[in-house]
Amino acid sequence: MKPLISVCMPNHNYERFIRESIESVLNQTYENFELIIIDDCSTDNSVNIIKSYKDPRIKFHQNEPNMGGYRTANKAISLAKGDLIAILHTDDKYGPHFLEEIVKAYNKFPHHKVFVTAIYNQDSLLGNLFPDYPFKTEGIVSQKEVLTRLAYENPIGNGINVVVHKDALDKNDFYNLEYKYAADHDLYMRLAQQYDFIYINKPLTYYRRHEINLTNRVFLEMIKEGHGICNKHLSNSKIISTDLHRKLIRTQYKSMINKAFYIGFKYNSPSLTRDLLKFFKDAYPELKYSYNWYLMYTLNTSYNCLSSKLLTKPLFKLGRYYRMYITRNVEALLK
Repeated sequence: MKPLISVCMPNHNYERFIRESIESVLNQTYENFELIIIDDCSTDNSVNIIKSYKDPRIKFHQNEPNMGGYRTANKAISLAKGDLIAILHTDDKYGPHFLEEIVKAYNKFPHHKVFVTAIYNQDSLLGNLFPDYPFKTEGIVSQKEVLTRLAYENPIGNGINVVVHKDALDKNDFYNLEYKYAADHDLYMRLAQQYDFIYINKPLTYYRRHEINLTNRVFLEMIKEGHGICNKHLSNSKIISTDLHRKLIRTQYKSMINKAFYIGFKYNSPSLTRDLLKFFKDAYPELKYSYNWYLMYTLNTSYNCLSSKLLTKPLFKLGRYYRMYITRNVEALLK
């Protein structure tokens, strides 16, 4: 029987997590799927772990030479036989009902192409597990809302909570290999220019944050690349007006300045904050006199003092309140 869903799993040196990831797919309550695993020249024990599974739904391939994450994902998608395509990285995992809920939504909205669920963030650095809800209302999410929220920040994440009909991916050439860090963000914005999204308001997947995927260099380059992607798509959009784009820039700026400080503080990297603040100031010269920018820069220069555990909770509480304020601005723009 032809599988309805193809789960595509690129892997490179994730022996720590890959068994948990594979088993999260094999233990799904919905069973008509194939699991395409492509190992991208791992030097650890990943391949032996993959080969230890004898489930006929697993299709295993090995790259030679190394192709990189997005190119490997594109290769897996090109091999897929299912109508619906999912990408699962081998440091992340599914909850047991993920595919079942996707199929229910697909049967309810058979003419739609993009399906998104809520997600759990699993923070290995801080030991936290917390749900993240990309959208407010279950069901059909308009193109305008998707693009607006993607401009504010990427609420969808790295895509493990996204399933896309293969017709839409074929039309959009899978991941754009022009991008090294944020090709998934580019894909969502391209899809949102053409389709409403279907949202399932349940956290059904687990995104793992850990020391490898959160290096300062990667985070900084990802922010820069994502910023360029957003403005490229919004500047050419037939859905987002010029006036809304201008308002989004101001809201985006406030959000990024706030994030610059709290990300640097959270991961003990004042240099990351300074690099992000400089990038945002250069990117938005018309907003360079923002009091918020100077406030965050001043706080950052006092970083040694702020590292006191006594100030950690109050600062993060203040950050949450400020983020809620910015989110209300986005909600107002959507009205």
